[in-house]
Amino acid sequence: MNEYTVKNIKLKSKYIELDDYYKIVAYSADKKPMGFLTYKISRGKVWLNYVTTSKKYQHQGVGTALIKTFEYEIYNRGLRFIEGKYFPKNEFAKPMYDKNGYEIYRDDYEMYIGKSLYLSKEEEKELFDLVKPVEKELER
Repeated sequence: MNEYTVKNIKLKSKYIELDDYYKIVAYSADKKPMGFLTYKISRGKVWLNYVTTSKKYQHQGVGTALIKTFEYEIYNRGLRFIEGKYFPKNEFAKPMYDKNGYEIYRDDYEMYIGKSLYLSKEEEKELFDLVKPVEKELER
């Protein structure tokens, strides 16, 4: 398990071997889950499965903390492109992805997202200044 902080938000990331995916959970100061993100790595490709934040914690930076922690892990693994999708009825997803620099495109039913993690030195510094690992080594 890897632990991080983003601003005042604590996050834990772990690999769920049985289901073959990674899960990052954001926790409040009183150790209650505020939201989570899941992703999968297969054949060198990264697929962002799901990002959700409890209603109580929406618009407080939790989604961004989850996304930035996810990007930090992916970047440190040497992977440079993220793909995913969300349903158009999810009114909270588009603003969050827009805010975090994801390209959004659609087909007839779903919205797809993508983002390149080829970062400039300035962007890399910004990411590494924002996401603070509590433990040094990434799991798996």
